[in-house]
Amino acid sequence: MLLQSAVAKILIVAIVAISMFGVVIGAYVMLKLPPTPTPSPTPSSPPSPFITYTGYKSFNGRELFKVNVTVKNDGGDGWVKVYAEISIAGQNKEQEPQRVFLANGETQSLQFVFEIDPYSISPTLPLGVYPTGIPTPEITYRAWATID
Repeated sequence: MLLQSAVAKILIVAIVAISMFGVVIGAYVMLKLPPTPTPSPTPSSPPSPFITYTGYKSFNGRELFKVNVTVKNDGGDGWVKVYAEISIAGQNKEQEPQRVFLANGETQSLQFVFEIDPYSISPTLPLGVYPTGIPTPEITYRAWATID
């Protein structure tokens, strides 16, 4: 029985020694290896703008047509250009695009304001005949967005 107890003690000491040796070797290897470089960020996906828009006539001392645009980015972070145009009596009017930065999932509201000149619609009417707020021909409008 004394022999079994001595063998058990030797086995325990051997297991502890081997474990300690493994810890020491592991620590040595960790200290000697260069740190793993952090990978540089991969280019994210480009923005994916989704827009909704509405348009309406307004009067503020002059005839106006406003196009309200809501743009949501369903893609990666980035710059987006938003455009709007109206068509009245066969003439298209487009404004300068509005450039916005949108993070993924971000939504932004924009407004485009067009001045409607009734004399350019029907130049045959003399000045002063056009009363304020005279009905104008049908106005069509559209808006769109591109990745910048």
